[in-house]
Amino acid sequence: MRARVAVLASGAGQTLGALLHASAVADAVADAVALDADIALVISNRSQSGAAERARQQGVPFCHLSLQTHANEHALDAAMHAALRAARIDWIVLAGYLKKLG
Repeated sequence: MRARVAVLASGAGQTLGALLHASAVADAVADAVALDADIALVISNRSQSGAAERARQQGVPFCHLSLQTHANEHALDAAMHAALRAARIDWIVLAGYLKKLG
């Protein structure tokens, strides 16, 4: 069973794009750039980030979680934890995520 990865990103999503590509080729090509995992969730603190758009284009579940969506840092941390658990995430990649994590 392939690992389930969440990517947290704030910006253009270039690293997310590379991870999506590496995940897609993992089944077809056994080389050093292949990622034997599924990108199962993308979280961004910016609803209109490039990472959000890349996730939408690739059909990857996306969550906008920020202090705009939650009243305080504790509520935001709880929401992020809940989203990660609900998606059954094994690994988290911080790909230019520019906010403090609790």
